Amino acid sequence: MNAKHDKRTKQHKQAKRPSPSRPRARTWANTNVGRKPAVRKNKPAHDGWASRKPPSLTRQRVKEAQDFAKDENLLDRYIEIVQQRVAGEEQIIRACILVAAGRLVANPENDASFNLCLESASSAGKSFVIKSFAHTLPTSLRIQVGKASPTALGYLFRNDSEFTWDGKLLCLNDIPCSTLNSDTTKVFLSGEIEEQAITKDGQSSLEHLNGKPAVIMSTTNAGLRSENIRRVSIIKLDESEEQTGRILHRIAERKAGKASKTDDFELLQAFNVLLKRVPVVVPWIEKCEKYFEGASMRVRTDFGRFGDYIAASAAFHQYQRRKDSAGRIIANARDYSIARRVFRSLRVISETTYSLSGPAKDLMAELREGTPDVNTKIDGKPVVGFTQGALAALTNRDTSLVSRTLKWLFDKEFVVYTRKPNPFGPPTQVWQHNDRTVRYNLPTEFIQLFEDTHEFLGIVKQVK
Repeated sequence: MNAKHDKRTKQHKQAKRPSPSRPRARTWANTNVGRKPAVRKNKPAHDGWASRKPPSLTRQRVKEAQDFAKDENLLDRYIEIVQQRVAGEEQIIRACILVAAGRLVANPENDASFNLCLESASSAGKSFVIKSFAHTLPTSLRIQVGKASPTALGYLFRNDSEFTWDGKLLCLNDIPCSTLNSDTTKVFLSGEIEEQAITKDGQSSLEHLNGKPAVIMSTTNAGLRSENIRRVSIIKLDESEEQTGRILHRIAERKAGKASKTDDFELLQAFNVLLKRVPVVVPWIEKCEKYFEGASMRVRTDFGRFGDYIAASAAFHQYQRRKDSAGRIIANARDYSIARRVFRSLRVISETTYSLSGPAKDLMAELREGTPDVNTKIDGKPVVGFTQGALAALTNRDTSLVSRTLKWLFDKEFVVYTRKPNPFGPPTQVWQHNDRTVRYNLPTEFIQLFEDTHEFLGIVKQVK
């Protein structure tokens, strides 16, 4: 039996041994040594920015774009053309136009002013709105990215030494909260740094960030960290039944062949090619300062953002605005009205922006509807609120848990406190609900900013 087994083993080894006449098997190791990886012919090895050429414009098209830029109803006409593809959503389109026009402002107060996030439930059409609006700019001025990772923003066009983000529009579709809240995205949206550290293939390097684009993104739930709330403006899509009816009607028109198959998007692209990055001055912005008074730290950001929106409107209408002796575009009353309308349409950050914990919800309910245990005057001002001990008793929560939760709510600006003097120890903190739903009471009419007619006429003469 052992002899038979040895015979079979010998035959098996001979069968596995390659015949001298048999050619050696071709493997990756012996066929690709020293060769460069193959490049697909149907895809370029590197889609550099240099390959994106601005559209060539005929004299007729340039004349049409110039006439369009000088139209008194420029903004309304732009919205109507976008609505040839997007049903309704006038408020969203107007906000997108103003934020995208921020790429034209050469001297913004804050680069983060021109970051807009479209928020809505799934299937509400936010990606379609962004995609349609992005096509109003030629490919030489826009970058569209879907579901980008946090580090991807640092790698975009990293091999193009002459590339700059200035003057560009970046569209991010369906961006997840993890990307939106990442530190990489935070510094990219702020435009506050010129270099960032990147690790690739185990190697660390400093990458130069040249410029800052206007950014329009979409997400299902903008669960923003507190430090990112000041860097991104949030606007909510129309989810009403009326808007659903408009969308259904538009779909039916397309399916029935009744919808127009042509639009004026080429005109909008030519118009955007003509626009230049320009410095803007708002000589009357000091008149708006008193309407932004408040204890919230967000007031500082909002006032600068409002001024940048005014400047963006002026840059968008640069063919219709005067220039000062320094060559800067001068913003006028119409820019105030446009900026005010968009500014007030932005979503007020509320409790729905975050997923509040059970203790946080209980504390917010007591602060809004409970009976305060403090009703006094501090420095001559009436103060009505709750002490930490009273809130712990009302919510039946541990004092240390209430302390941590109040600190978290304070960081998110949902609550405020006043220090009440205590003769027997450190001051007592009196907690109050911070009413974040109150919008800045900006005057409806531009003339209402001024105290007298003489001052108003002097500004009008300067900007007309």
